[in-house]
Amino acid sequence: MFRKKPLRILLSLLLLSGLLTGCAAKTGTPGASASADTLTALFLKVGKADAIVLTAGSETLVIDAGETDDGDELLGALHNAGVQTVDTLVITHFDKDHVGGAAALIGGIPVKTVLLPDYEGESEEYAAFAAAMAENGIEPQRLTESLTFTLGDASVRVDPPADTAAAGSSDDADNDLSLITTVTHGNVKLLFTGDAENDRLEEWLNSGAASRVTLLKMPHHGVYCKRLKDLVAAVSPSYAVICDSEKNPAEDKTLELLEAANVTVFETKTAAVKAVSDGKTLTLSN
Repeated sequence: MFRKKPLRILLSLLLLSGLLTGCAAKTGTPGASASADTLTALFLKVGKADAIVLTAGSETLVIDAGETDDGDELLGALHNAGVQTVDTLVITHFDKDHVGGAAALIGGIPVKTVLLPDYEGESEEYAAFAAAMAENGIEPQRLTESLTFTLGDASVRVDPPADTAAAGSSDDADNDLSLITTVTHGNVKLLFTGDAENDRLEEWLNSGAASRVTLLKMPHHGVYCKRLKDLVAAVSPSYAVICDSEKNPAEDKTLELLEAANVTVFETKTAAVKAVSDGKTLTLSN
């Protein structure tokens, strides 16, 4: 009889251990999901312009393409990352510092899907981009409602403006037509705001799409506008990336706002910025 007790005790301990191990695997970090793929976001140093490459697993998302002269640098960054195909290209709006390098990008690497706001551009850079799409058999999707898709094991949401009637009405009108993109990778969330200014930021904030993010790509290269305070308060980022240059740096008022909110700022005026997520934490470097 006494010899059976150690065996029973051992079996009980093994069963209890298995139950505890199962519970631990289910709890983890609150809200976290296992992420097999590392998510990398590279903000290129291309002056006062946006050119951003995101990779997760074997998939690639490009948000904006800088100016015309930046096309080769963007292609070089993709080549260095081992990218052979761009799964999705998002052009937030059609200012030359966002669409300029898109023609070279499409001419230099296969692009599966192109997402655009629902209006036509008027610049030479946009015309070259449209011609490149036609030559390569690309029919872009012009968004009139939010679109969600995956990038590796991350989720991507692109929100278009509600109304594009103001397109071309002034030099800055297109800024407020910017697509706004949110990338969620486990517990890590990145927000890309194009050149959104007061009207677009107010519209987006009122839509209910805002939530806390880990990283905010600041709108319009760090130019200050009144709604920036509301944006930063609504999304409460840990980090902000500003795509600016030594010649055209972020405005002091913008930097002061971020400092007051205890946001760590990285600027592309000094070097490219790289953000790497494992689904639980985000690491940034210049």
